[in-house]
Amino acid sequence: MSIDPTLDAWRRQWQTEPAESDNAILAMELKRIKRQTTRLKYGMSAPVLVTLVIGGGLLSYASHTGQIADIVMAVEGWLFILVIWAGLLWIARGTWRTYSETTAGFLELSIRRCRANLRAIPFTLWLYVVQFFIVILLKLQYSSAGAGVVLTAWPVILIGGVGFPALLAFGYWYGGKQRRKLAVLLDLQRQLID
Repeated sequence: MSIDPTLDAWRRQWQTEPAESDNAILAMELKRIKRQTTRLKYGMSAPVLVTLVIGGGLLSYASHTGQIADIVMAVEGWLFILVIWAGLLWIARGTWRTYSETTAGFLELSIRRCRANLRAIPFTLWLYVVQFFIVILLKLQYSSAGAGVVLTAWPVILIGGVGFPALLAFGYWYGGKQRRKLAVLLDLQRQLID
């Protein structure tokens, strides 16, 4: 009985170990995932701190002045904070831990994190634009100054004229970085499956 040469070649390829460079890339990726997980755990303190400082500052200022415009801005600020938290937690679902403690599981976790980062970019940009226009509309509604004064105020110009282009440039750069990383991870996953 003769062995089919193609089947024999596939058997030998399946039984050989992956290339040394693939093993090194996988080992580096596993170390990076572990560091990233640790950073995510400690990094959650920053959004909580920002929420407390900004949200607390809005409430404190509104209660100190007692003006309806400041109260409306505080309520809007807290609603915006809640939308951010809900949106980002929804985007980050499934990125906190692996489904299995295997190389494939950690690789899948890294892929899910990359995809979540890519989903967060347009979410962040849209939220920024929406918040910017809501603040302008509220300022126009509750300001005694004319529309020209509100629209040419330095915070509006700084946030809209400088902040949005900077955020857009960062999103473009970060998105490219995440897409390149995702391509490498998907290639590693294909090699691991093969």
